[in-house]
Amino acid sequence: MLAWGWLLGIFAGVTVVVVLLVAWAVALAHVGGGEHVPVPEPVPAGLDRSALDYWLFEEDQPRARERAGERKHLNGWGWVDRTRGRVHMPIEVAIDEAIAAQENRP
Repeated sequence: MLAWGWLLGIFAGVTVVVVLLVAWAVALAHVGGGEHVPVPEPVPAGLDRSALDYWLFEEDQPRARERAGERKHLNGWGWVDRTRGRVHMPIEVAIDEAIAAQENRP
């Protein structure tokens, strides 16, 4: 036979806990009298934007000149060793020739 007293005690305990949790949730919802407005994080002195903006969009001048030289080398013709007759070619031409060579392999 079931111990009804024990079962009713558990039911009463669970009911009390649920009522307390609901009361707590309602009280939290009404604290402050409105929507919560997040507080903005303070910006360190001297910075008006994030460091990421500087890294992504403002390349320093020596690095920009270096990259321009790399692009010129990758997209142009030039001598590697004039005495041996070696030249470099634009990367697009080299890729096209490599693909054509692969297609013509037996």
